[in-house]
Amino acid sequence: MACPANILSLWQHMNDEEGEKAYRMIFDYYYDRLLRFAICYVSVREEAEEIVLDVFLNIWLHRERLRKIKSPDTYLFISVRNRCLNYLRHFSHLHVRSVDNQQSGLELADRTDPQKEMERKQLHRVLDEAIAQLPFQCRMVFRLIREERMTYKEVAEILQISVRTVETQIQRAMQKLRASLHEQMSEFKARK
Repeated sequence: MACPANILSLWQHMNDEEGEKAYRMIFDYYYDRLLRFAICYVSVREEAEEIVLDVFLNIWLHRERLRKIKSPDTYLFISVRNRCLNYLRHFSHLHVRSVDNQQSGLELADRTDPQKEMERKQLHRVLDEAIAQLPFQCRMVFRLIREERMTYKEVAEILQISVRTVETQIQRAMQKLRASLHEQMSEFKARK
């Protein structure tokens, strides 16, 4: 997802007299997205929150030096990724967590019909399970592109891989998800 122009403007004005307000707006815009991203790396939500808050604290403390950054979006995701990797290095006994209980972002209409609502929840569960079964890099690429609406180039930069690798990973993710969903939905329909 390309950084909105107003975010870039806010980023560049964190040192002005309205800097605190600009910082707060940036925090509000990015916090949930960065938290979901960090949770993909670390196993404990509280640790992911700590990592994201630490990144935001450092942004505030070093805002003068950081005002020249042209892509806050990429900078923030790379900062969180690096903090997560440092955390995992220091606490190597912890494992990268599967994200099977996260909301997939898929929205289906008609929440008033109980049957449709049950089917929607079943589809969410099946999709979340299928995403959780993807290899780590595949899962990260999928989430950044499909849920965070980032470009292939942004994902490549954040994960420090080539754009071609991003393309390959998203293709693999889609193939695996299609196969898994087809299998799960066939079983679901057979039970009806």
